[in-house]
Amino acid sequence: MDLLRRWQQKLKRDALALEAVYHTLLSGSDDPDALHALRVAVRGLRARLTPFTELPAVAAIRNELGALAHDTNALRDDEVMRELLAALPGSAPLLARLAPPDRSTPLSAILATHLASVDALHQRVLSAVDLLESAQVASASRLATRRARRKLQRALAVLTPATPAHDWHAARLLVKKARYLHEGQALWLDLHWRRFGAQCKPAQEALGHLHDLDVLHDRYGEHFDPALESAWQIARRRSLVDADSAVWRLNRILQP
Repeated sequence: MDLLRRWQQKLKRDALALEAVYHTLLSGSDDPDALHALRVAVRGLRARLTPFTELPAVAAIRNELGALAHDTNALRDDEVMRELLAALPGSAPLLARLAPPDRSTPLSAILATHLASVDALHQRVLSAVDLLESAQVASASRLATRRARRKLQRALAVLTPATPAHDWHAARLLVKKARYLHEGQALWLDLHWRRFGAQCKPAQEALGHLHDLDVLHDRYGEHFDPALESAWQIARRRSLVDADSAVWRLNRILQP
């Protein structure tokens, strides 16, 4: 099987997997990992299509998937924040006082508004890229990943423990985008860069944890008692050390 055919088959499998987890949630599943799985599937498929957004059909699919991700942000964020807060020593009294999560609009109702975008998604995806030739896909994939690495390297190079939180957050987004982009286009990349997506994962996770702690404090910090504030400060210092170390290692990989 040639590379183009393998790439198309991977697109199809990714889209079918997204459809499956979407319909599992739409049917009312309470699987706590299913929403996360859906969002990861959306992120991966959008990244795989990124180099071809000049095609109107591809751009439309990516926009629809972006809207689906946006509409599930709040639900996923609430899950993450409560889990993170529960992991901090002394958080039980605050957790007990928090209002329960807003479930006035069930997840299934939110997902139902995107049904037309997800039904037969695999067919739409394959149709959108059907006219692309192998050389076009290879060239666009290599160009997109090279640009992503250059942008990422510039961002990582200026990070220090004293860097404002919003710059660490911006770097997290770039790492995430680079990871999924490289994983999606790995078939077309030089051997040196085929594993770069996997090499981004530790930095993405470390930066993600740091960001989550900052969001947690922004959301609930005014309700922290002194003991909980101290626990958060300790957790953030440790997280910053981990993030700084992970960024340093990733930046080493990016060096020419």
